[in-house]
Amino acid sequence: MDLVLVRTFLEVAACGSFSAASERLNVTQSTVSARVKALEDRLGRPVFMRNKGGTALTMTGQQFQRHATQILRSWEHACQDIAIPEGFTSVLRVGSEAGLWMRLLHQWIPWMQHHVPQVALRIEAGTPDVLMLHLIEGTHDMGVTYAPQSRPGLKVDLLVEEDLLLVKTPEINGAPAGGAPAPGYVYVDWGREFRIHHQASYPDFQMPGLLIGIGTLAFKHVINIGGSGYFPRSLVNNYIARGDLDLVDGAPLFSLPIYVVYPVMRDEELFDTAITGLRETILPACMNSGD
Repeated sequence: MDLVLVRTFLEVAACGSFSAASERLNVTQSTVSARVKALEDRLGRPVFMRNKGGTALTMTGQQFQRHATQILRSWEHACQDIAIPEGFTSVLRVGSEAGLWMRLLHQWIPWMQHHVPQVALRIEAGTPDVLMLHLIEGTHDMGVTYAPQSRPGLKVDLLVEEDLLLVKTPEINGAPAGGAPAPGYVYVDWGREFRIHHQASYPDFQMPGLLIGIGTLAFKHVINIGGSGYFPRSLVNNYIARGDLDLVDGAPLFSLPIYVVYPVMRDEELFDTAITGLRETILPACMNSGD
């Protein structure tokens, strides 16, 4: 699809007239008309209804508008992603969940800048489903997640397994409600494996009024407001030692695996270096407790 035709179509749709679009695009009105006709010839249907008041999208035009916006956005993103900044030899686009970046992965960024300074980094955050979609589409080169999916052309490696501990703030007492593991329970969705084991351990559990999908946010809520929840050992150890959190007696321990996902067809030297960096920065962070 010719991007000039797509941009012209979107300008006419936004302006509501060919003349206004021609001013915005700095071309003649006849040029805009010719581009729209060329687009309609390609699609085999009219995209605008012309009248004295200007133009309006036809049903075909309304359908194409969604695709046109995505086409232009994808092209702009591709230009940004693929373009190699001056002074660099390649670009590595890495995505992960926001909580992982803030808690563990941020240390990997300076590691990469030190060990492979010639590689430009593009760092993104998203949900597991969105991360997997970007990996499948090729807009991300690597993803780090609690919840990977097996897909053709992608390889999944285990980076580390953490322990999830059930903790509560000291003032929280009494019997838990709705089959919850502890009173004031905040449910954090740590991924598919956690959901399976949680359901097996607490079969009578009813979803609470508060569910937080970002572990670090849920943890801050429990610390600041009070409550209980399952959190990584490395995140809670110092708080337990200071008496700010208590372990819940008799609660089962859950495993929290962290995976890296990347293409089977890849620059092996670069990706091996990047994965080595992940292991060297994540493992110590998981072993050491900190605020």
